[in-house]
Amino acid sequence: MVLSLHAHTCVVVCPDYVSRNDNDTFYRYKKEIIRVNKAWERKFGILQASLHALKDESYLRQHLEKQHTTLHQATITYAVGSPSLGCYLIIL
Repeated sequence: MVLSLHAHTCVVVCPDYVSRNDNDTFYRYKKEIIRVNKAWERKFGILQASLHALKDESYLRQHLEKQHTTLHQATITYAVGSPSLGCYLIIL
């Protein structure tokens, strides 16, 4: 028996001595392989989505940490003007 598997296509050349039961078994295995491949593709898609979510979260955490560092080093100065202008808050 000659068997060639490419993606989801199969070509089988069976000599006369191969029984129908063997051929049925082959197609049953072929269906099982396709089912397992689809399951793995779904799992891989979920893992990819999780990886992207983790990367996004990592980026946000780093960005927030940088903001925190910037705000931690900021200085606050109050300047009082004339009574009509009120009070000013200056953040540097």
